[in-house]
Amino acid sequence: MANKKFSEFTVKTDPANVDFLVGYDGTDNVRIDPSNLGGGGGASDLNGLSDCLVDTDSLYVGEVPSGLSGNPQGNTTLGIDSAPALTTGIENTIIGNDAGLGLTSGGRHVMIGFEAGAAMTIGSKGVFIGYQAGKSTTTTSNIEAVYIGSQAGSTLTNSGNTNVAIGGRSLGASSTPNSCTGNVSIGWRSMGFSLGTGADNNTCVGRTAGSDLTTGGSNTYIGNNAGDTATTGSNNIAIGSSSTPSSATVSNEITLGDSNITSLRCAVTSITSLSDERDKSEIKDLEYGLAFIDALQPREFVWDNRPEIKNLVNDDDTVEEIEFYSANKGKKDFGFIAQEVRELDNDTLRLVYAENEDKLELSYGKLVPILVKAIQELKEEVELLKG
Repeated sequence: MANKKFSEFTVKTDPANVDFLVGYDGTDNVRIDPSNLGGGGGASDLNGLSDCLVDTDSLYVGEVPSGLSGNPQGNTTLGIDSAPALTTGIENTIIGNDAGLGLTSGGRHVMIGFEAGAAMTIGSKGVFIGYQAGKSTTTTSNIEAVYIGSQAGSTLTNSGNTNVAIGGRSLGASSTPNSCTGNVSIGWRSMGFSLGTGADNNTCVGRTAGSDLTTGGSNTYIGNNAGDTATTGSNNIAIGSSSTPSSATVSNEITLGDSNITSLRCAVTSITSLSDERDKSEIKDLEYGLAFIDALQPREFVWDNRPEIKNLVNDDDTVEEIEFYSANKGKKDFGFIAQEVRELDNDTLRLVYAENEDKLELSYGKLVPILVKAIQELKEEVELLKG
C-alpha cells in the first residue's frame, strides 16, 4: 500500500462509517471500525467486581460480608477480611486487614488498622485506631471506648464502658487478656504492663504513668513515670515526673513531685483540713505538751540521700533499672530524725509515717497542736511566777 498524505483521507461525518487502517495482511488492508470497538466484558462499576459491593449507603471493598442481613446501611469497609462476619450492624467504618474480624451486629464503630477491634462482636460506638488497637475486646454491651495507638488496649477483653487509651500500648499491653472500665490512659505504655481485672476509674497521663498497675483503682498519676511502681493501691494521687506513692500497695496518699523537689509554692500559705466538731467524738484536752516538746531533739544535718532506682522502659519493652541521687544530696538542712521521734510516737500522735519502712517520713504539721499546748503550759508557769 502506497503512503498517503493525511489530507488524502476522506472526511467521514457519520460515526458509523469511521474506521482506522492499522496494517496489511498480505491480501487486504486491516482496519478497525466501530463494530470492533464494543465492550470487552469488564465491570463497568464496583458492583461488577466479586469482592466489592455498593448497597445504597454502604460500601464494602475487599471483602463482602457473606451473612449480610436486611441491607444494613451506613457501613464502609476496606481490606481483606475487613468485617467479614457483619450481619445487621449499621454505620460502621472498618478499614484494615482483619479489622473488625468478629463484628456482627455491632453498630457505629470506627476500626482502623490491622486487627483493630478484631474480637469485637456487637457493642456500639467503639473507636479503635492503630495496629491491633482493641484487638481482644469482646464485650457484648455498649462500649463507647476509645483506643488510639499501636496495640492500645490490645489485651483488654470485657472492658465495659468509657475507657480512653491514647498512645502506643497504652492501657493494658499485658500478655493475658483482662477487663477494666472507666480509665483514662494517655502516653506510651501508660497503664501498660500488668493491668488486671478491677483496675477501674484510673487517670494516668504521661509516658509509662501507672505502668505497673494491676488491680488498683481510682488513682490519678500525672507526669512522666508518675506512679509507675504502684500496683494494687487505690485512691492515690501523684503529680510530677517520677512522682510515686510511698509504696506499691499503699492507698489514699497524695504525692507532689519526687525527691528532687525543694519547695512547694502556693499563693495561699496554709493547707486546710477537715476539723468540724460534728465529725468528731470522744473530744478531750490534749495531754501532750511541754514535756513532749522538751523530749524532742531538733537536729542540724547535711542530706546524704541513698541512691534511688527508677525503671527506664525501652522501645523493645526491655526494662533498665537506672540509679540516681536526689538533687538535695549534699545540702544543709535542719529538723528531726524520724527514728528518734518514733521512740516518742504512738497511735494518737502518729507523727512518723512508716508505710514504707525503708524510707520513714515525718508529719511536721501534727506538732502544731502540741506546741500550742506547750505554750499554754508555759504561760501558766509564767503567771504563777508573776503571782
